[in-house]
Formats: sequence, structure tokens, C-alpha cells
Amino acid sequence: MNNDQVSSGIWFFIGLAICVASLQYKLGTFSSPSSGFMPLLSGLAISFFSLVGFIDATIRKKKGEVWTGFLKVVRWEKALIVLISLFAYGLLLKPIGFFLCTLILI
Repeated sequence: MNNDQVSSGIWFFIGLAICVASLQYKLGTFSSPSSGFMPLLSGLAISFFSLVGFIDATIRKKKGEVWTGFLKVVRWEKALIVLISLFAYGLLLKPIGFFLCTLILI
């Protein structure tokens, strides 16, 4: 299995769990939805798109793509810059204000 197949499988089961959890609430109808209707549709959409991703990953695997470690391809420098910027934004928001803080950190 390659990375995309694993992640698609995980998302498929998350979508199914959302669908099952939404059945605890009333679904209603299309014209009069109730509180469980949108979570059900969201779970179905997550499961559907993860199934499409799984099929695509399976096709790519048959073409010769293999498992690659995701930690090797992550650009840690950029992720670290984003985390530091978010932390600085949270610290500087009250002292220097929204406009100036956003202007500096964007």
C-alpha cells in the first residue's frame, strides 16, 4: 500500500463514523432537514471522496508508485516559519493591534 491508499482508508472510516454518529439525530427530509442531515451528508461526502482517492492511488500503484516516508518530503523549514509566525501573531495581537500585526506577519 502507498501513502495515499492508507490516508484514503483512514478518511473513509472517519466519514463512516460521522454517518453513524449522525443517525443518532433526526435526519428530516430534503425540504425540511433536521439536525442530523448535514452531518450525514458531510460523512457521505468524506467517504465518497476518500473512495475516489483510494481508487486513484490504487491505479497509480499499479503503474509502479511505491510507499515513501512522508517525513522525508516535508519541508521542515517552511513549517517551522509558519508555526513561529502564528505564535508571534497570537502574542503581538493585543500589544500592537490587529491591523499592524496582520500587516507585519503577512
